[in-house]
Amino acid sequence: TQAECALAAHLAALNGVPVPGTARDGQPCIAANLLPAGTTPIPSPPDSGVIVLIDSTTGEIRAMVGAATTVDRQPGVTLQPFAYFNAFVNDPRENPATMVLDLPGQRFPGAAEGLIYQPTNPDGQYRGPINLRDAVSAWLLPPAVQITHEWGMDNVLRRAHRIGLNSLGDSSDYDLSLLERGGAVSALDMTYAYSVFAALGDMHGVAVRAVAPGYRQRDPVAVVKITDPAGTVLWDYTAEQAALSRVSIFPAEVGWLINDMLADTRSRSRSLGETPMLEAGRPAAVVNGLVGDGALNWTLGYTPQLTLGVLLHRADDAPMGLDERGLSGAAPLWSTLLRFAHDRAGLTPTGWTRPINLFEEAVCERSGLLPNGVCPTRTETFVVGRAPTEIDTFWQSKELNRQTRLLATANTPLELRQAT
Repeated sequence: TQAECALAAHLAALNGVPVPGTARDGQPCIAANLLPAGTTPIPSPPDSGVIVLIDSTTGEIRAMVGAATTVDRQPGVTLQPFAYFNAFVNDPRENPATMVLDLPGQRFPGAAEGLIYQPTNPDGQYRGPINLRDAVSAWLLPPAVQITHEWGMDNVLRRAHRIGLNSLGDSSDYDLSLLERGGAVSALDMTYAYSVFAALGDMHGVAVRAVAPGYRQRDPVAVVKITDPAGTVLWDYTAEQAALSRVSIFPAEVGWLINDMLADTRSRSRSLGETPMLEAGRPAAVVNGLVGDGALNWTLGYTPQLTLGVLLHRADDAPMGLDERGLSGAAPLWSTLLRFAHDRAGLTPTGWTRPINLFEEAVCERSGLLPNGVCPTRTETFVVGRAPTEIDTFWQSKELNRQTRLLATANTPLELRQAT
């Protein structure tokens, strides 16, 4: 009820109409009162939305508002964690320090033979060669396309199906542009799949027959108890049942690295600047963005305890007038509801339990290779046996002419030489 009235209040503010003061049950809309003040009405505002809140530790649906089960939503940016997860699982050389390219004009195979796909970032800016951590935390499109191209969209979707995504069935129907637009998923499926990341690879829920080989064998829990008219309990999804229903989908260390990158606000700010509308007051991984045609805005993220998916759109499926990354759309609602849900349940802020086979090591900025005595360095986290082994060759020390700021030559006097 609180999620429903908070959604109504946020949509009303974006549309410039009076904000409802109470929830459907006549009680105060406490969650709506926690939304950021001063929301400015926008042209072509969203008028519809979907919210799904799932308990990451049991698979239980805590809240569901709107058409959450309808398979008609373009996934866009929400596919990126699956792409990076697939790379981590397939190649021991892939790690958060791996260098990727965020460059304009990169050319990849398009939807048909002879067609070219050139991914662009929503803000029109590019960061050049960067490490994977910075790319993942800011949901930059060209690096995600690069990684997906290396390993194949079909492999990415196979991993996503196993993790929990029951839609996007035939991978032959999709090309790399699926990371930006096209395709169809449901908000419930996508949120449930993200809850597996939240639980470090554990899937919780009721056992079901998979819709096809290679798909999930659990469903989120919508019914927690069944009784007869006399009150006798016929079935109960107890804590014991929740624990017994758990199935491990992937190694915890891979999930920890994905979560650590998606929750890295410092890394995100290097690419996007400060994003307070995505803060949850506790460690929280998050993915946010508009689909390519601007008709749908996702904010989907999680803590170790709860997974929350929020999407906004227009009933006529027209592009919305949100900012280029949709940070004024679903993001403030996601942040508010995640805070409210944790506080309401009395959940203590906590991060993900770090697996014992992770360690930290210094690497060169951008290249992610071992320090060569010249490069600026930073500390990164690696799985044991998967850290870089090569010494950096990208960073070099050169002498400049102090006056011209050009490379020094044999004729440059000693007093004008400056090492850099």
